[in-house]
Amino acid sequence: LFGVIWSMDQAGPISRTVEDCALTLQPIVGFDRKDPNSAKVAVPNYHKLLKGEISGTKVGVVRELIDDQMVDTEVKMATQKAIGKLEELGAEVHEVRIPLAPMARIIFYAHMYVEMPALYRDWVNNRLEEFDYDAQVKYHTGRLISAQHYYKIQRLRAELRSQVLSALNSCDVLVSPTMRVAAPLIKSFQMPRSKLDAIDTLVRGPDQTPMVPLAGVPAISFPCGFTSAEKGFMPIGLQVIGRPFCESTILNVAYTYEQNTFWHERRPEI
Repeated sequence: LFGVIWSMDQAGPISRTVEDCALTLQPIVGFDRKDPNSAKVAVPNYHKLLKGEISGTKVGVVRELIDDQMVDTEVKMATQKAIGKLEELGAEVHEVRIPLAPMARIIFYAHMYVEMPALYRDWVNNRLEEFDYDAQVKYHTGRLISAQHYYKIQRLRAELRSQVLSALNSCDVLVSPTMRVAAPLIKSFQMPRSKLDAIDTLVRGPDQTPMVPLAGVPAISFPCGFTSAEKGFMPIGLQVIGRPFCESTILNVAYTYEQNTFWHERRPEI
């Protein structure tokens, strides 16, 4: 593991199933007196709390992260079907607003561009040519962000966190597509050809996960469908976000969905 953003770095398991995720998460959480970012809170038994039952669970659909202008049509359809399945399983679904959600990616990467060069200062100063071109651009960009702009970014982050926590006051979990678009085929992928293309890539990049570390809340992503054959049968994920220290809730929502669908059983041909 390599740190990237000191103020937000977090690590979690990548697993074949939600049950495996719960079992893997258990030994890596908890208070560590050597880690100033760890919290002294009780840690439940995640595996035992996988009930496979979500009746009455309040699910908030983040409107800004499923908007037609933000999300690919196939991704949106798969997400809506997954949300419908949660409702069928007993969840109480309603829409929530997080106005700064579309800005999360910009806020996140602004943090990263500033903090990453500071974290690896010696490498950047003495071995920059060993990094790939993309990383070099990021390091140089970070050096151009002033303290005033970084202060503004911090204020935006605080406001975004407030909006996320406010939304979670009215529901148990938030849901959205994990990615705005599915992974592109290699033959169709194009690098940015201009400054405007690069800015658009930064603003409208595929991932919708930056809001999570910015707000300091837990989240899980799991498969909820695939794209069409034309787009290569690429996997589509659903992101479930929970309140601080409520990993057991998001794990149970994911587990319940998984037990009533078959997406996690699909395997690519080799």
